[in-house]
Amino acid sequence: MSADIRTDAEILHIMDLRDIGLTCREIGERVGTTKDAMNGLLGRIDRATEPSKHDGTMPPMWWRDGLSRRGGNG
Repeated sequence: MSADIRTDAEILHIMDLRDIGLTCREIGERVGTTKDAMNGLLGRIDRATEPSKHDGTMPPMWWRDGLSRRGGNG
């Protein structure tokens, strides 16, 4: 399993695509990955930005903590 590391700009682009109504499959096709990878990425974003956890902002490189816990590159 390889980690799919994306830049902040790429993540914002992916979030934009979801906001305009594209499915995870459609987003994955546009950015060159699978719908499952998009489901995972967007799910992590949703959990990280859940208002009940903090002020709704994501710290820089927020996904690296999860990758390191799973033994991924980060």
